[in-house]
Amino acid sequence: MPAIPSCAPWAFAVRLRAGQNVDVVVAEGRVEVQSPAAPDAATDPSQARTLKSRALSAGQRLSIGVGDETVIPVSATELANQMAWRQGAIVFQEEPLSQAVAEIERYTDSRIVVSDPRIAALRVGGRFRTDDLQGFFDALQTALPVAIRHTSDGLVYVDPQH
Repeated sequence: MPAIPSCAPWAFAVRLRAGQNVDVVVAEGRVEVQSPAAPDAATDPSQARTLKSRALSAGQRLSIGVGDETVIPVSATELANQMAWRQGAIVFQEEPLSQAVAEIERYTDSRIVVSDPRIAALRVGGRFRTDDLQGFFDALQTALPVAIRHTSDGLVYVDPQH
């Protein structure tokens, strides 16, 4: 395997979405994305499939779903938002609360539970520090009809505001 120089001229982000959906966004350089081998291919050759490869350039997003692949161009603003994690930030643009919570959980040891499906679809927007969970909670309570509840067992609940 060739060594990757420490100043490699590429930057990209990979996100696993709900289910088997994956997004790959390329901000700099070129990235080659290859589909995985079938899980049983090593033990059952009949399960083997041809690997598909797709080259992406800066400014492109590959969205992979079950049986679906789409490459679309992305704007400079969207690229900056997708790569904000490199500066310790996360950007939501009208994301459902359930997805925003799932994403922010990646940056904390806290377990966050959206307690009511009626609020899970509320939309969240803004730029948040990945190291400021309380700031995220404060913003949610200011912008949405929700209340944050901490329990003694370390769980954090996002409840409907009463």
